Amino acid sequence: MAKYTVSHSCGHQQTHELFGKVSERERKLEWMKDTDCTDCWKAKQRAERNARPVTAEVIYNAFSNGVYLAVTDGDTYSIKDALKAVGCRWMEYQDNNDVFGTNAPRKAWMIKINPENAEETAATVQKLLDAGVKQIKDDTLDPLSVAIANKLEAA
Repeated sequence: MAKYTVSHSCGHQQTHELFGKVSERERKLEWMKDTDCTDCWKAKQRAERNARPVTAEVIYNAFSNGVYLAVTDGDTYSIKDALKAVGCRWMEYQDNNDVFGTNAPRKAWMIKINPENAEETAATVQKLLDAGVKQIKDDTLDPLSVAIANKLEAA
């Protein structure tokens, strides 16, 4: 283990603690010189996320056995008070694309829906749109996703 000060491509210097063989440490130090420091990387990631529209999708939440509309992308922080006001809660969920559950749970603003009640679901979608959600992912509202979510909820 050793500490190294690296001059990153963004112009900032940062101290990193590296472990392993000297050759591996040297390889990683060379790679780090061509990357941004941690703060600049985080700022770029945040700016990219905030540039995307605030989006919701249908999620089956295994932690609470329910079907939810989850606000999963974009600058959700700027509308968090509006999301709370319409009944959303900050909760963990497993990504719909993570079939085997190998990834760590993610967090999102979530509101429970009943996919079998179209009027109630439409009202909930309208609440989210009024709160500042710009887009609802249509691919998560397809009949197969809803049927699977209903089956899982019944189990």
